[in-house]
Amino acid sequence: MPDQHAPAWLPPRTALIRIGTPAADGSGHPTLLALGGGDPSGAVHHGRPLPDGFLDQNQLRACRELFDPDTPMSEAVRTAGGLLGDALLAADLLDPWFDAIRKCHADGHPAHTLLDIRCPRLRTLPWELVAAPGDPVPLCIGVGPGLTFARLLRPASALLNTRLDPLHLPLRLLVVIGDTDPRLGAEKEAGRIRARLTEPFGEWHVEVVRTPTSDELASRLADLTPHVLHFIGHQQRDGTGAGVLTVRPPHQEPWDITGATVHGVLTAHVPRLVVLNACDTAGHAAEPLLTGLMSSGVAAVVGMSGGIESGPAGRFAEEFYAALGRAETVDRAVLTARQALLRADLARVDWARPVLVVRDTRDTVLTRLPALRVANETDKRFAHKRWNLRYAVDRVTERRALFDGFAPTGPDAPVTVVTGGPGTGKATLVRSVLHTWYRNGALTLWTDLEEIGRTATWLDLVLKVVDRLGDAAPGHPQLRLLEHRLAQLHTQWATDDKEPLLTLGPDRIWQDFVPGNSVGHLADRRHTALRHLADALLRIGSETGLVLALRSLGALEHLTVRQLLVPHLVEPLAAQAGGRAKVVLVANEEEAELVPFPLSDTARWITLKTFAADDLDAAVGDYGRAHDLSDDEVLRFARIMDLYREQHGGLVPDHLKTGMGTFGKRVGRR
Repeated sequence: MPDQHAPAWLPPRTALIRIGTPAADGSGHPTLLALGGGDPSGAVHHGRPLPDGFLDQNQLRACRELFDPDTPMSEAVRTAGGLLGDALLAADLLDPWFDAIRKCHADGHPAHTLLDIRCPRLRTLPWELVAAPGDPVPLCIGVGPGLTFARLLRPASALLNTRLDPLHLPLRLLVVIGDTDPRLGAEKEAGRIRARLTEPFGEWHVEVVRTPTSDELASRLADLTPHVLHFIGHQQRDGTGAGVLTVRPPHQEPWDITGATVHGVLTAHVPRLVVLNACDTAGHAAEPLLTGLMSSGVAAVVGMSGGIESGPAGRFAEEFYAALGRAETVDRAVLTARQALLRADLARVDWARPVLVVRDTRDTVLTRLPALRVANETDKRFAHKRWNLRYAVDRVTERRALFDGFAPTGPDAPVTVVTGGPGTGKATLVRSVLHTWYRNGALTLWTDLEEIGRTATWLDLVLKVVDRLGDAAPGHPQLRLLEHRLAQLHTQWATDDKEPLLTLGPDRIWQDFVPGNSVGHLADRRHTALRHLADALLRIGSETGLVLALRSLGALEHLTVRQLLVPHLVEPLAAQAGGRAKVVLVANEEEAELVPFPLSDTARWITLKTFAADDLDAAVGDYGRAHDLSDDEVLRFARIMDLYREQHGGLVPDHLKTGMGTFGKRVGRR
């Protein structure tokens, strides 16, 4: 990359500060300030070279020992920020950099700075804490729209793909708890992360793996393919002084993730963002690990440039993911969490420890598809007094199976049957996944025959699906054609698609015998009507993807399900090679028996039972936090649910709902 040009990938409102390795002619470290497209000229400012010893040993030590437990924090921050500011001033980079920042802030935009420090001896200095001469406040916590920092680390790799495509939903996060040491507060941190990513609903899917073996971690990475990997644990030092992440599986030998072995860990899948919420994971000792992550293809890493206690570490994670949940960029989320740590305790400098390291620009790490449907509009569409999707807690295994590879427009399997006993949350789970598919652009049709309030017929089903299609795709040509065909079947046997198109009458009553019909039987018309419906669903689904969810099959006569609904509606959808119209059947245990062979043998089955033992604490905690309970109240709620679990031999979502009612009376919450 020629130094005389601004990098082509440098985005608007971004400055690149480069301090190179010492020149062979002894002139010192070459310096450069490049401005992205937001600057009118896209200018490159060549600064004066910095002498190789522009910071003496005592000054280097002052910067590197910034996070030593015995160092007075406030004084250390001022010292380091002032020294680094003086260095940029000496290189004649400070004024043009400040001008670019002022211009961004004057326009109401945040400014971003990439720190391309190429000399290993200087790379891990706390450049993020740079301050203006005479100003004790580092720029990274200044007022205004904000200034974000990231350290640029671009390992040389001809095979590395730097393109990051926008993402459909859900964004996937895998939390790895490396150690059960209670001082880490790992479970509390994981719970708070999940709680912070529940809004907007359906944007994130969070899973937790506790002290896995290397094989178990590789398996979870392959199954989940997470966009974000979050590590909670300890960093140790190996014999060379390099940092290693230690994982301690129960009853097995601990194993380490090092700069040399991280490629093997990420063979199954490379996440875009890695968060190392452990001590000193962005300091000098961590450089081999950071380089290994970047050369593996990770786009960004968040680490800590010193030791950090569990309380501030958990608070950072909570605020960081809350910002990501609001669709803030990764660098902005670090700034937001940094400021939250500062507000929480003005006397401490935990806010100074987070460091963002990037391989390229930070904007595209977790960028969502621009075509996603708006969250508020989707929430209104799926609002229902019976199913509050906010309380669809911790069915992570079943949810992942229903997502089936997290395809953006519906499940990969043509037909899925979600079954389970009373109160296991079948409808809430399916509606929650429909919500996410709808955000991604698919048409989703929730059809509940129980809402009819009487014995349902095949025609009730057809007309209800037509109504749902009218809500989801009003005025669609295929919907108009379907109504025309159904109207013709209502009045005569022969059907054609000639204009003008007919519409269904307001009463839409299908009589067994229509006067004037000379051919055709009612059974034939039923078959034809359902096949017309299947054809319309396939054609509409081919454009955007379509998921038809059918609930309460037991409301139909058994023969209607076996001899009419399945062969003439469900199976035509399932048989369409590469079809994008899919069916999800929501059935209780008795209704599931209505699914005939061979469909019962080829459909994918997801069975909801009581919460698994490993998921109990998470389910109870998430449900409590969804009701805005504090941490102490969650513990009290958990004790109530322990009694329910003992009484019923396990917990299902209905037990949580009943228990919350009891708990609400005690604490004045509903």
